[in-house]
Amino acid sequence: QNLKSWAPELKSIIDHVTEGGLGILATGSSSLRIKRDQDCLAGRVRQINLGPLHVSEIWGVRGLSLSPNLSDGNDLTKWTEKDFWLDMISLGQKKQSLVDQAFDYFSRFGGFPICHDRFAENESEYADILTDIIIKRTIDSDTALNVSGRPLDRSILRETFKLVCRYTGQYVKLKTFKEEIQRLYGQNVSQEDIMESLHFLSDSMLVSHIPPLELAKKKQFEGNKMCLCDHFLRQAWLQEVVPISPRLLVEAHESVLTLTGHIVDGIIGYLLNNIYGLELAWFPGRRNEPEIDFVITMGLKRLPIEVKYRRGKPKNGELAGIKSFCSQNKYNAEFGLVITQEYAGPIGDNVIAIPASTFLSVL
Repeated sequence: QNLKSWAPELKSIIDHVTEGGLGILATGSSSLRIKRDQDCLAGRVRQINLGPLHVSEIWGVRGLSLSPNLSDGNDLTKWTEKDFWLDMISLGQKKQSLVDQAFDYFSRFGGFPICHDRFAENESEYADILTDIIIKRTIDSDTALNVSGRPLDRSILRETFKLVCRYTGQYVKLKTFKEEIQRLYGQNVSQEDIMESLHFLSDSMLVSHIPPLELAKKKQFEGNKMCLCDHFLRQAWLQEVVPISPRLLVEAHESVLTLTGHIVDGIIGYLLNNIYGLELAWFPGRRNEPEIDFVITMGLKRLPIEVKYRRGKPKNGELAGIKSFCSQNKYNAEFGLVITQEYAGPIGDNVIAIPASTFLSVL
């Protein structure tokens, strides 16, 4: 991506190959710089984002033997079938100790490969490294320009990222961002500056934006839900340790469990949004229709997903969103998933509970 003419040269090569076909894999470490030169490749290129490691990939890095692997059955066409998820739950229970072990590593170290490379057991050993090579390098070194071509204010960009870390997994109005950043920044900040900072963070792959579900003749006023790429980045940047492993949450206060739920929401949203071929949205609450964390659309079918990261079986009130969604024929959803700490299995006719450790192992 550091070569100014890389895209036109690739286009020329592709255009002049007339027999046998040609596939080119172009790699690069800066999503921002690669995107600037893709215009001439319209219709010829597909971008694949390699984000942090998934839980299933941590198994391999950590030398955990899982055979069959839960992700071996990761056929997107089967995601709208109940039996697929019931089979994944059954397989996860058979391999429970290994699934829990991999999830514990993910909880403590996140998904950046460097955190699993040397098998260090001290989380703080990596916090400064990730802060320097991921966050500071992106915010302070990558070229950040607004729509008019002027450099973005690094202080506003930094504070915007800090708020994304705090609100990962949630929809937050730009007005809230503006008020909080102005209070910390000490001077007026425009919503345009914040919006452009959010776009920059998305282009740099630090943040994923999940749009609201758009339905015919339904005007949406809500914006995007923000999902941070890795919870360990949040821990390093905010210096706030919030465990997500059920084993470490046994004695946690209710306020910690609520925050953990948002973080897990952000983890799931980011990973789902980077699966090629998966159409992901969130469902804003409407009159008589509760909000739903995520809705996957696959062809004509939909799969609603709720994150209820609590101990024990989810209560009926926590399943109202999925039940309401599935009861309406226009949404074409036979059932929905509720992501839990450890509870697993069918709940009624149209809800399946699946532990986060198992669900993330399928991705």
